[in-house]
Amino acid sequence: NLNSRFRKFLTCSNFPIKINISSISRSNFQDYYTDIIIPYQHRITSICIRNLFFNCDISLHTILSKFIQLERLILENISSEYVENILKDIACLPNLSSLVIIVEDHVKNVNECYLSIFRLPKLKYCKISLGNYNFISDSLPYATNEFSSIEQLVIKHEVYFNAIH
Repeated sequence: NLNSRFRKFLTCSNFPIKINISSISRSNFQDYYTDIIIPYQHRITSICIRNLFFNCDISLHTILSKFIQLERLILENISSEYVENILKDIACLPNLSSLVIIVEDHVKNVNECYLSIFRLPKLKYCKISLGNYNFISDSLPYATNEFSSIEQLVIKHEVYFNAIH
């Protein structure tokens, strides 16, 4: 049986796992989360979730810090209310080199998000869209003597020139 062979391959191997969830029902995602994501979190190197239904009540954001092999994280169309917690949870990931976060609404505290992103230790690529703004009340964070490993930063939301120092 192909399903049993696949399950044996999955459970007995040490190959890295890449997860790409573009369109899946909520119930199927719950099963996938329980059967694949949780038990094999130590082998997951890439997570890509591009689904409007996705929200963090499924507890993904609470276990992100346990994905010790995670190199790439893509979260598109997520609610802004989860962004700060996600950034806190991934701060300790030793291998995270690529991050994409696209929110479906807008983040209220943009500066804290930027500071958290700039502090990610191995991050090389970051694409971020924190929503559309008519106006940003605070300037973006000032340059400090802190070093950031980011080589490519793509900002897909409005940033006014006078907000950059």
